[in-house]
Amino acid sequence: DARPQRLELAVLLACSPTMQELNRDNREVDEDTDVLSFPTFDPGFQMMLPDGEPSPLGDLVISVAKAEQQARERRYGLQDELRVLMVHGLLHLLGYDHETPYDAHDMALEESHLLQAMGWSGSGLVDLAGGALSALPEEEAEQAAAAQDGFVVVDAGASRRSEDADRVKVLLLDMDGTLLDSRSRIRPSSAAAIREALAAGIRVVLATGKARPAAVAACDEVGLTGPEGIVSERSAGVFTQGLSVYGRGGRLVYTAFVEQDVVAAAFELQQQRGMAVVAFSGEEVLTMASHPLIDKLHEVYFEPKARVLTAEEAEEEFRFVQKVVIMSTAEEIRERIRPEMQAAFGDRARLVQAVPSMLEVLPVGASKGYGVQLLLEDLDVQRSQVMAVGDGENDMEMLQLAGVSVAMDNATPSIKAIADFVVSSNDADGVAEAITKYALVPISEHP
Repeated sequence: DARPQRLELAVLLACSPTMQELNRDNREVDEDTDVLSFPTFDPGFQMMLPDGEPSPLGDLVISVAKAEQQARERRYGLQDELRVLMVHGLLHLLGYDHETPYDAHDMALEESHLLQAMGWSGSGLVDLAGGALSALPEEEAEQAAAAQDGFVVVDAGASRRSEDADRVKVLLLDMDGTLLDSRSRIRPSSAAAIREALAAGIRVVLATGKARPAAVAACDEVGLTGPEGIVSERSAGVFTQGLSVYGRGGRLVYTAFVEQDVVAAAFELQQQRGMAVVAFSGEEVLTMASHPLIDKLHEVYFEPKARVLTAEEAEEEFRFVQKVVIMSTAEEIRERIRPEMQAAFGDRARLVQAVPSMLEVLPVGASKGYGVQLLLEDLDVQRSQVMAVGDGENDMEMLQLAGVSVAMDNATPSIKAIADFVVSSNDADGVAEAITKYALVPISEHP
């Protein structure tokens, strides 16, 4: 529908003590701040409204004292600074953020566009001349600065634009069997290469079957979490086999759920044979009975510790399961469990494997590849400038989507067959090799 959407926004002008209290209660920062944004609903939530009714976007709270101070510092009138703060807060409500250089770049451009469209004076809060540009390639920095100054570079830098199109902009990394070695740890060489890619302005994004808390735990060991790393609550990423997709600023872009009777049928294996079965729901792992392999999922693979449900709890919780994982030996999964589950579920579920000893049951139509597709659309990046690295069956579609596809030496034969390049294994610095040889080198120079 191309019709403009009516939105409802509440704006509150607050004194310093009120602002400090709100900042302390909501962000655990005990000081005054200029603007706070409170969305009405969590990102990704959709609500049906009667025709003509405005959709409630959220609340903005602006500190008058801070606005007065910043107006003096920036040599604006108070009204101009209040408008700048309102635009900044509004963009936060719409899912923009400035945690990473690319996010800051996008938000700074939107601030500039909105202020110009409204005919308002002043420039946005995100510092294009500093943090937002310092980690960006020269051409993108020049275009962003030009946009803020109100003019467009037409011809200057044309050769650099051509060079920019010849580089990898987004690096998608699988985790198990790729970024993680056989001990489920990130190798120092991989962490160093990732930092080099980030410094070169490449957006490094995780695309994994793991839940986001597991990815955070694994990356935290080598200092790759938070604004300077590759995963946080504000970063883009594809988790839980494409069933939790987070776009710009960590906005939830997509999720889906397994049919409840399929979940129940999978857990009958646990009851009948004493097998290890868990369900992933949001950022929780659920089960109906403890098992050593379930403990291993937490202790070795970083997944959240499983919560054991009663039968009554399961009836409610199983309505919102994103995937089910059945664990056993690789031989039993291959010879017995996968054929049985395929016959039982038919076209009501999709079965995939990231590692030989785990069978994952997903909603129909769901895949890591579909999640990656949605992510790339949200990031608005050309596939030709995307590089993906993986090793397992569940990485097939992701590698096919990417302009540059790299398989690990430990990958399955089918993955190696479709990849553009094959690097060393996950135990032999394969990720570092992939980044050094292909991500940091112009695409036209690839062999």
